[in-house]
Amino acid sequence: MANAAKLLGDMTPSDITKIKVHDMMDEIRTECEIYAKLRRAQFNAYKDEGFSTEQAMELLKIPRAQI
Repeated sequence: MANAAKLLGDMTPSDITKIKVHDMMDEIRTECEIYAKLRRAQFNAYKDEGFSTEQAMELLKIPRAQI
């Protein structure tokens, strides 16, 4: 515990900001991964319902390069 307090005491505001930014980046990355999985699930659901790839992409407004 004393080592952690010393480490925090040695940190500059810039160091703390860098840690916060990295934490935020991890959160954003996680949210993007979840969103991508949901979009893929939506796409697969359309395909399971018999829609063509093009129809599913159009319904989800997905540019061709993303599939």
